[in-house]
Amino acid sequence: MFEESGYLDTTPLQELLTRIINSFGNVARRTIITTANDVLNGNQLQFIIKPGQDDKQPADWRAAVVKGSASMPFVFPPTSLDKYG
Repeated sequence: MFEESGYLDTTPLQELLTRIINSFGNVARRTIITTANDVLNGNQLQFIIKPGQDDKQPADWRAAVVKGSASMPFVFPPTSLDKYG
């Protein structure tokens, strides 16, 4: 267990959230504000998803933000958003 970054695999959760977001056409109907902590420096990050910005954020990024905001250290591995820029 100590070689892993988290106890649980979050791949199924990421895939489920992406499917749900895609089932709505990756269209936000309401403003969503969520926060997560940066594990490297401890800073709190705020993510805002607004209606009308659907072309700017892919569904898998949105799913990663929601998953990351719900994660608990040591139980879930950290969610990296580096690949999204």
